[in-house]
Amino acid sequence: MFTVLRSCSIFVAVAVIAFATSASAQLNGEPDCWVTDPGSSTIEIPALPAGFFGTKSGTPSDPFGPVVIPVGGLPLTPPELGNCGCATPPPTELVWVDTHGTPVAPGDVHAVGQILVPVDLSDTDTCVERLSNATFGGGVGVPEPVDIQLVELSLVSTAPITVTYGAQPSSDFDVFVTEDGPQSQGTLTVTPTVVTPAAGTMTLGGLPVAYQLRFEEVSGPALFSMTGLSITFQGANGTFGPNMLGVPSMSARNLALLIAVLTVATLLFLRLPRRTQAS
Repeated sequence: MFTVLRSCSIFVAVAVIAFATSASAQLNGEPDCWVTDPGSSTIEIPALPAGFFGTKSGTPSDPFGPVVIPVGGLPLTPPELGNCGCATPPPTELVWVDTHGTPVAPGDVHAVGQILVPVDLSDTDTCVERLSNATFGGGVGVPEPVDIQLVELSLVSTAPITVTYGAQPSSDFDVFVTEDGPQSQGTLTVTPTVVTPAAGTMTLGGLPVAYQLRFEEVSGPALFSMTGLSITFQGANGTFGPNMLGVPSMSARNLALLIAVLTVATLLFLRLPRRTQAS
């Protein structure tokens, strides 16, 4: 089982998270696969000094920023998807349908049943792994830590930034946001309110993220980057639990938000769960 999430943007620094579980007495470790809608997230590029983007005919680039730009997800490559675990096993999605078999929203008056349909995860751009299981051996109300870790991060500006060079021609650059090297583990604390099937609340103790910004010239070979950047997500709260059939799913009745903060000083993006997949 793994989770697919959609996103929309907001400028806040608190969060709510949600996962669905199978009809069992534990929360299994697994990858959570994220999809960032184009323009739904933003990144703040800080003030960059003259010459950061090189020179043209001996003229250094002008000072740039600070500026906030929209970004969207850049789909991971097949090897990256495999590294996440988002592509195996082939996923299916439990959806509500009407009498004609047409998918409808959860809670729609025309919904008559649910079916499993194949899910295309090729647009996944980010994934976070839950590395350990929570078995809830202590019973209701006893919190358990779950190890988590960022695996892949892939965002890109929805439009290039324009860099000027005095009286020389300007250049446009695409901006990419990716993970930067090995990632440290974080902790998610889960507390069951019901043990079988598992359901309850969760709090993000901390998720360290090492990332980098890469600036690629649109019509030229120039490439510049800022590496060694880091931030820790913390303080997120949310819920987890099964659906009525014991098959992981997320409905309009239990939509929840996950806000992550990433910047050179700060990149902000809000994750809105839309659906959860089961193999």
